[in-house]
Amino acid sequence: MAGSKTHRPNRARGKTDSLGRAAPTTDWLGFIRPHFERYRTLPWGKQKEFIDDLAEKTGRSENTLRRYIAAAELLESFGITQFPANLKRMPFASVEAIGRISKKDPVEGRRLLNDLMGGTGTIRGLKKQLAGLSKGRAVSRKSSTTPSVSIDQVYEEIVSTVSGVPGGNDWLPPKLNYIKFAEWPGSTILAKVAWPRIVVPLLGEHRVVVFDESTLAWASSPATVTREFRFNIAAAVAMFDFVLVYCSALQADVERFIALMRDESRRRILVRQGTLDLDV
Repeated sequence: MAGSKTHRPNRARGKTDSLGRAAPTTDWLGFIRPHFERYRTLPWGKQKEFIDDLAEKTGRSENTLRRYIAAAELLESFGITQFPANLKRMPFASVEAIGRISKKDPVEGRRLLNDLMGGTGTIRGLKKQLAGLSKGRAVSRKSSTTPSVSIDQVYEEIVSTVSGVPGGNDWLPPKLNYIKFAEWPGSTILAKVAWPRIVVPLLGEHRVVVFDESTLAWASSPATVTREFRFNIAAAVAMFDFVLVYCSALQADVERFIALMRDESRRRILVRQGTLDLDV
């Protein structure tokens, strides 16, 4: 008929609705992961071309694909690359909301993600949480249930660990002291958003570095900070005799990461729950 418009279905692969649009994806993470792996290896200019091409092939908009990728990156920072088989539904809008909450309160963001993975969280509850944060409600960088650790407790942990090493007693000075990590000569080697808190020098060239999750620079992307935290821990193994890590929300993620290391490296990393009670 003259003047009428002919609907042209897109070329999306897989299921489409009556108008030819890509059908909603229940397992959006399973859908985007293979594409995400390829996407992040490309330079910025090629990434745009990749998204344009993927949108043409799948029938999903460029914006939706970018949101999928951002949500997948956030989940990966928490050690999640696929959904458990018993999880019936995980709307990616819920993951986006958790990402925004995590920027202001990373501990609460991790707790909410655990709720979602357990099937108890809802997008309505997350939106309510976000509304409270947007009104300027004060948030804490550490959970009220996270134990506070004194410097004497840190020293006790170090003495106990070092003395268990053959010849380790010869490393211990009469009195332990610490310096801020920022004052250590090699501090610029590690990413500043996830710097350790202090360095405890021992005799000779021996030393221990101490990380504290509560001092991470969460103003950056939570995914970036979590990734740099893990990388800094791995790099510190090459520069220090022992790496002591105090954390809470990221403890499970750190332990999963350490489990991938060789035995010799794993033995020199101690993960403890808590936050340091220090004015540095």
